[in-house]
Amino acid sequence: MSGYDKLEEEYALFEYNRVFNEFEEYINKLNVIVNDWATWDDTYYFVEEKNFEYIESNIVKSTFENIGLDYIIFLDNNNELIYSGQYDNGVVSNNVDKNVLKLFKNSKIGATINYINNKNLIINKAQVFDSEKERESNGIMIFAYYLSEEELYEKVNLNSNNQVKYFNNVDINTNDKFILNKAKNKMNLEFYLPYANNKKTIKIQINFSNEIAKLGKETGLNLFWFYFSSIFILVAVLLMTLNKCIVDRIIYLNDSIKKISDEKNLSKRIKIKGKSKDEIFELKISINKMLDKIENLQKELVNFATVDELTGVYNRRVGLEKLERNIIEITELNNPLTICYIDINNLKIVNDELGHNFGDLLILDVVELIKKNIRDTDYISRFGGDEFVLVLSNTNVENAEIITNRIQNSIQDFNEISDKNYLVSISLGIIEYNGIETLDELIERADFKMYENKILIKSKLRNILK
Repeated sequence: MSGYDKLEEEYALFEYNRVFNEFEEYINKLNVIVNDWATWDDTYYFVEEKNFEYIESNIVKSTFENIGLDYIIFLDNNNELIYSGQYDNGVVSNNVDKNVLKLFKNSKIGATINYINNKNLIINKAQVFDSEKERESNGIMIFAYYLSEEELYEKVNLNSNNQVKYFNNVDINTNDKFILNKAKNKMNLEFYLPYANNKKTIKIQINFSNEIAKLGKETGLNLFWFYFSSIFILVAVLLMTLNKCIVDRIIYLNDSIKKISDEKNLSKRIKIKGKSKDEIFELKISINKMLDKIENLQKELVNFATVDELTGVYNRRVGLEKLERNIIEITELNNPLTICYIDINNLKIVNDELGHNFGDLLILDVVELIKKNIRDTDYISRFGGDEFVLVLSNTNVENAEIITNRIQNSIQDFNEISDKNYLVSISLGIIEYNGIETLDELIERADFKMYENKILIKSKLRNILK
């Protein structure tokens, strides 16, 4: 029976790795988001200049709800508080508990689990840099949220046949990552998620039945009685059949798990020979469900690191990386490339007078109108709260102006038929790459051209009002 016992232990180890890795990915997913926010130029200049228009445009109710946050905190390099935001019962306030603020200041950079106010608090902490990281960090940005018992249960208990128990803030009595206890018909797996702010831990205990070992022992006992009650030929035939139906399937299952683990290929799924829906078949289903969930989480993590949360277009970091690759490609092929720096006019006025929900709708309207009028080879990136960069591949400035005129005409048509409480208006800066300038110089030229266009629009508006 040692083979079955070993397989049971390997399944317990697989269960531990599955739960631990899934929980770690769940925590680190938000860490990817805070690191992205912490490298926005808008964030960097807010920390440097204390310009609270950044807070009014970005740290709003929908931000807390969409990301799933309880706290957003900014500290300067002297660990002094710049801004504290707490989301509670649908309201964003600055009433952050002093003990919680102290914990934020003392926590380490990165993602940590902490225990405070009888709750599990996940803190994701990142240094604030400019988008190119050319200047030194000027502060700290913190995203944090309370991890409920329901969320813990969801991450751990993929198999409803398992019994899961949680013990928060308990002493660590061992240096082992996990403890496996075996009884007659059950196995008990204990593992620990240490807190960063004290010497205690979250203890998670999973109880599950020894179905594989039990199956092996029952099989062995049946074989014993068959041996003494049947002729040798019949026993041999039964042994061959039993080996094919059960043992081979268990070995095949174990080999499949090892192959997926060794190759780190989450797209593969386990298949079991035969049509019998026994415990082995159910085990296969549970493992495949676990693989589905891990693969989806991995895709979601990539999406969070790539796409702007509100608009669905590329975020600033990915947009800059993609544009830099485009510049290298068109330089080698001697093809034209034009970018258009876009700024949404009067977004702050809409936010102040109508609320940030209408401001978000205005941003989404602009993005949708732009996307309807560009080609599949073109793309748009969000560089800040109201700033976007449109990249037009294999396009000179004359053809780019045709595209932007089409966009402006669509905006005019939209305003004529729209029943919304605001008008859509954008400022544009169109620049063709000259073949020698750097990426920063190209962006700076387009930004300056957009600024000139914005001044012109304001001047025309003043003349009309006169």
